[in-house]
Amino acid sequence: MESAYLADIKSDLQDDYKSLSFSIRKNEAKFKTLRKGIRYYQGVDNGVTLDTLVSYAGLIGNYYHFIPNDYTYISLQQSGDFKIISNRDLKKSLVKLYGLYDLIEREQDNVLSGLDENYFPILMSNLDMVTGTIENPGYFESTPFKNNMGFVINEISTLIRLYKNAQTQIEMIDSTLLNLE
Repeated sequence: MESAYLADIKSDLQDDYKSLSFSIRKNEAKFKTLRKGIRYYQGVDNGVTLDTLVSYAGLIGNYYHFIPNDYTYISLQQSGDFKIISNRDLKKSLVKLYGLYDLIEREQDNVLSGLDENYFPILMSNLDMVTGTIENPGYFESTPFKNNMGFVINEISTLIRLYKNAQTQIEMIDSTLLNLE
């Protein structure tokens, strides 16, 4: 029974690792692009124009969040079968990883909440989504737009760090699982 659970956990974590890699790659690209926008506001001539910043409006609202494959872990906990895992270090590592997943989920929720409460309502009043026309071009030079860009950059940086920490934890668990085989 333990070996079946361990095989399922290993499979879940392999999928998680791939998903984390995708989220890291996409968020690093988003971070790099939005940093160009911040530099524009700082007076750096890097080829970004106000028209380019308008296209960043959609990028700010896009997100590449990670959702773990936690079915096996939850099953182990809820069924009481977690105790059948004999290796204490593996148990500790799994608890640490899924705790990190909870932290990632809270951080991702923070990003969504910030965008839903502060960004999208103002954006929708300044941009005609049907025609794609800008109702208020000055909005893209405003403090609220700049602050939202800064907020997203900060949150992306935090998420990338957390995603990489989760990958490191998965690598450690994978190493432990290999030693158990």
